[in-house]
Amino acid sequence: LTPEEQKLFRLYGKLPTHKNVLSKVSKDRKYFDSGDYAMSKAGVTPQNAVGTAIPSPEK
Repeated sequence: LTPEEQKLFRLYGKLPTHKNVLSKVSKDRKYFDSGDYAMSKAGVTPQNAVGTAIPSPEK
């Protein structure tokens, strides 16, 4: 057993049955709420993109 598997066996008393359990969970997209999930499943794209620039107040 690898050191990681030995650690899991000591902590939980058994090894995970699936390989790369965490990688499968982390590769799926996370949704903010049910509306976000429904829009994604419907194939609707957002109408305006969110920018990365910080807006400056106009004087």
